[in-house]
Amino acid sequence: AMAQALGGAPLTRESYALAYREVGRRDDRAQQIQIVAGLGEQLADVVKIPGIGLLIKLSRRPAKMAGLLSMHEFLQRGFEAFKDLGNVKTFIEPVIATETALNQQLLDPDVNLTEENPLPHV
Repeated sequence: AMAQALGGAPLTRESYALAYREVGRRDDRAQQIQIVAGLGEQLADVVKIPGIGLLIKLSRRPAKMAGLLSMHEFLQRGFEAFKDLGNVKTFIEPVIATETALNQQLLDPDVNLTEENPLPHV
């Protein structure tokens, strides 16, 4: 839907914001944000399971033999990153707050996206 709303225009802060608003789907985006929050909490629990790191390491060779080494490396890096985070809530909560605020601002018809674009400059 976003690609159609962009209509072949170059992807910029402004074009993305305008396409986001055109597509709408506030409830879908809110649900997506809540899923991310839930997954973050679940991952925090998974990394605390004794032996999970060892299981991931032991599954490297079978993953390689099955042609899934890239996916395995992604999972291993993700596991290590989450394990090193400590308190996952201090990481997840600001992400959820920022994404929720962006969703609200981008879809607020009173916000002039050309002049008050809430998206970060990258």
